[in-house]
Amino acid sequence: MKRLYLLGLAMPLLFASCLGDLPRLLRGDAELAGRVFPEDSPPIEALPEGSLAVLDHAPAGEVPWENLEGGVWVLFNKPVVPLARLQSPAASSAVMRLRPALAGVFRWYGSRLLAFEPQGTPAPATEYVVLLDLKLKAQDGSGLAGMDAFRFQTPALRLLSLEPSGTDVEPERCRTLELAFNYPVEADTIRPALSVKAGGRSFPFELRLQTEDRRVLLLDMKRELPWDAEVAVRLAAGARPTPGAYGTAEEQALGFRTLEPLRAENVELYAWLAPAEASIQFNHPLEPEGALAFVGLDLPGYRVEDNAEVSGSSIALRNLPVAFESSFAVTVRAGLRDLYGQSLPADQSFTVEAGPAPSYVRYRAEGDRILEKGFPPVVVAEFQNALSGAFGSPLGGGMRSITPSMTSITPSPVLALQRIASSASMPMMSSISSITRSGSAEGRSILLSTGTTCTPCSIAV
Repeated sequence: MKRLYLLGLAMPLLFASCLGDLPRLLRGDAELAGRVFPEDSPPIEALPEGSLAVLDHAPAGEVPWENLEGGVWVLFNKPVVPLARLQSPAASSAVMRLRPALAGVFRWYGSRLLAFEPQGTPAPATEYVVLLDLKLKAQDGSGLAGMDAFRFQTPALRLLSLEPSGTDVEPERCRTLELAFNYPVEADTIRPALSVKAGGRSFPFELRLQTEDRRVLLLDMKRELPWDAEVAVRLAAGARPTPGAYGTAEEQALGFRTLEPLRAENVELYAWLAPAEASIQFNHPLEPEGALAFVGLDLPGYRVEDNAEVSGSSIALRNLPVAFESSFAVTVRAGLRDLYGQSLPADQSFTVEAGPAPSYVRYRAEGDRILEKGFPPVVVAEFQNALSGAFGSPLGGGMRSITPSMTSITPSPVLALQRIASSASMPMMSSISSITRSGSAEGRSILLSTGTTCTPCSIAV
């Protein structure tokens, strides 16, 4: 009876003592009850005078998974082992141990610094606890006070990427989803944490690991995902790469959008020289048969069926009778179909602007040339909308180079055939015996027939 009475008095004290360590006990960390971690330790100045204490330690917090750089170490404020009896590196130590165990060696650097140098990589998503010997004493006999344990952990599991990704994803790319993680994972462990949802519904899948890389999971969808829908692949909070790892703190999700309705994106005009060409761009490859019947242009006399061609996700329009600095309209009518069987839901119209002709000057007689003596020298200059600029090329043989300037050539160009020489006494201008023009007002070629030889020559336009 007396024993039961004493036990009854002790129970409240025992219960109160356990409450302080309840979180650790709930995590299955009964071994850590009573341990003093850095966050709970008083400053070293507040410890009993003359105590053995930890001055510094590492690592702390989150550390890289594949490289525990610097290892694990503790620095004491007093010598713990005599220098004359420093131990050789060993696979275990009576002073410090890790939980869970990690392969490596313990090594003393002097009498106060003990380091653990891991061999291999730490476990993924794992919290490591470093425990010091509670009975550890310094060389002067003082016992350990204050901090006697600390933690560090490798990062939690993270969902890095999902393929396919983006928008307007084709159905054939949605049959198998590819997930990449920051760690190798075990399919059976992670399966309960994964889900695929689209349009408010869950979709079943078969899970398999990519054989060459266990960080990649393949989800083979058992049913086709709906078109034009947002798809979300979710990794639930608490997900673990392996059974012994700790779980994620919150849900993670990645997504994409499935095949969107057919639409015309834009019309691109290519107008280097007349006649111009254009291309109607769509978001999907088109069904070629009958597609041209759904295209119309407000260009009198232009027949789409004779001048257009379906090429993948575009329709090429050739031989457009379009003047520079003008515009025309392109209409794509509802009913045009893509290769997935979708029809354009409504008419789409585009106004296409043809700007001014591009500017260029092309000299066809630059550099070194050999002219037949029996024929008159001829030089050709081709240009289009050349309003200002410069042209030049290096001249050899002791000749000095020049850069002829171009003045306005609209409506009529100014041309001069120049003879360049190193001697100022030589004539600088040769005569032009004839000029022949060809081309439109925007683009023309000029054939120059010179009455004298010109060695070397340049043309200023």
